[in-house]
Amino acid sequence: SELGWSTLADLQRDALELWLADQFNHKERSARSCNGFRIAASGFCTWLAKAKRLAVNPFKGLPKFDEEAGAVRPRRAFTVDELSRLMDAARRAPRRPGLKAGRKSVRPAERFSGADRADLYACLAGTGLRIDEMRQLKVSDLALDSDLPGIDLRAATTKNSEKGFIPLRGDLVEILRRHVERRRPGDLVFSIPADLIKRFHADCKRGGIARYDDRGQQVALHSRRKSFGTFL
Repeated sequence: SELGWSTLADLQRDALELWLADQFNHKERSARSCNGFRIAASGFCTWLAKAKRLAVNPFKGLPKFDEEAGAVRPRRAFTVDELSRLMDAARRAPRRPGLKAGRKSVRPAERFSGADRADLYACLAGTGLRIDEMRQLKVSDLALDSDLPGIDLRAATTKNSEKGFIPLRGDLVEILRRHVERRRPGDLVFSIPADLIKRFHADCKRGGIARYDDRGQQVALHSRRKSFGTFL
């Protein structure tokens, strides 16, 4: 969907190479993750060629990313002060301007505000959940009124494909309770946009948080998971 492919004729090697390079260089995808996309795309097209649905596999011979050189990008945890500044910066972020009157197209209403990002940042750092796990979280997965408030993780949403339970601190219970008020059980807790990484770095800049420290370690979206472990 990101490449806009809808038919087999749309499968273009150059487009996939550029997308993978962007994922690795700007979207913080690891070399291993990018190679996974490459293998999936090439494997699919190998099957299409064998089934006579494509003349050839357009992705055959697509170069691999060096997993030893780029397997781990050094990340650091946020300090408590930095996390607080990040959340405050998100809340103070300017709202997206609307389109001028008279335009034919109308920009849709902003669906993920700075306040929403602040809530997301708090929940990521307070639960250790990955972005993709948080993206699939539904209101029905929350147990906010039980004796032990927490999140019931469905096997279909976790990286290890196993069910799990994460207890919640009282402040996170109140954040989530406010965030999902008047929502239905099947609704997503957070409607996380595709350009979250761009907004995250803007919030860091606004909060005076340098992307790299003096040891060359960076803050990234995954830093909230690292922060969770550090805070524990």
